[in-house]
Amino acid sequence: MFDSQCHSYPSPISMLLPFSHLPNFVPFSTLFFSHYVQITCLHRRFPNHTVVQPPPPTATSVSVYTTKTTKSHVLDLNIPLPPQNESLERQMRDMEDRFSREADEYQDTIVLREDDIRRFKDDMAHHLQEYQDLLNVKMALDIEIATYRKLLEGLLCPMSTSLPPPPPP
Repeated sequence: MFDSQCHSYPSPISMLLPFSHLPNFVPFSTLFFSHYVQITCLHRRFPNHTVVQPPPPTATSVSVYTTKTTKSHVLDLNIPLPPQNESLERQMRDMEDRFSREADEYQDTIVLREDDIRRFKDDMAHHLQEYQDLLNVKMALDIEIATYRKLLEGLLCPMSTSLPPPPPP
């Protein structure tokens, strides 16, 4: 009875623990082993010298290793990107071609509108010249009419003394 109380062993069921809660020690152990190999090589090359040992691997060195492995994993995932990249480049070339054609069409439209403006300015200048000529003719005719009116009034003035005044209009 005393024996069973002193030497109580845990049951095999209680020793089975899930390993999911434990951290991954593989990166740490590989890093630690590489440091060990380096130190032993140094001791063999220089047996009489003291070798300054590097600090033991820390969480940052483990995270650097994890980062490198993650980076290589990400680079492996980039394989399907070239077809997508080619598709995007093709779409970009199509859009550039379309915008180039639209820009050419707009440029042609601008040239046509500038020609229209030039033609309208020429037409306006021509109409202005015609108006100026007609205005000069009108002024000349007005002067001529005024001259004839004065002549007629001058001729009618001596006769107006013998004739009764004309009726008001």
